[in-house]
Amino acid sequence: MILILGALFGSILVALLFGKEKKVSKPLMIGCSLIMFTMLAFSSLLFPHILYSLGTGTLLYFVFFSGILFLLSVAIMLINVPVQTFIQKNTPDEYMSLMFSIVGMITKSGMPFGELVYGIVLNYAPVHYVMSAVSILLLLISATFLSSLLKTSDFL
Repeated sequence: MILILGALFGSILVALLFGKEKKVSKPLMIGCSLIMFTMLAFSSLLFPHILYSLGTGTLLYFVFFSGILFLLSVAIMLINVPVQTFIQKNTPDEYMSLMFSIVGMITKSGMPFGELVYGIVLNYAPVHYVMSAVSILLLLISATFLSSLLKTSDFL
């Protein structure tokens, strides 16, 4: 429920803040920055000493965990909506359904592969180390994307 509320809030936030704006770089930059922060916060919540200090079954841990998941869902919407808008604006009408079918197929077909990789890796390493490594990798990818976004005039 928290993830769905975050997606709804993120979609409304994109519409309110960047509704008629021609540039999609601002929500993308905010979304990438927010996703970097939330993934680092999410991975830090999984470390045993933080789990011990907050308590695994406590309301405090639930509030932190829910808040991070909410922000993660908001960040995904701040990225997803501008990317879809960019695709819609730059794709001819006769190829729109084909383009969204291809994009959907690529994004959805990657999910089982990611689950397979996570399953294998989690058999050999603790979850907090895996999520920290994923967060750092996401941080590097997002920073590279943001730096290239600032250099590209198509998005600005």
